[in-house]
Amino acid sequence: GSLMYKGEFKEGYFSGNGVFFNKEGMKLFEGEYANGLCNGRGVEYYPNGVVRYKGEWEDGARHGHGIS
Repeated sequence: GSLMYKGEFKEGYFSGNGVFFNKEGMKLFEGEYANGLCNGRGVEYYPNGVVRYKGEWEDGARHGHGIS
C-alpha cells in the first residue's frame, strides 16, 4: 500500500523514463525524470486517470509549454 515508481534509475534517483503510481495502482505521472524529479516531457494524471497536465517539466514543476 505505498506509492510506486517503475522506470530507470541513476545513482539511486529516478532518472530517464518512468511512471509513478499511487497506492491503488493508478498512474499519476508518466514521463522523463532527472535527479528524482520530473524533468523534460511528461503527463500528469488525476487519480481517476484523466489527464491533468501534459507538457514540459523542470525540477519537479510545470515549466514552459503544456496543456492543462
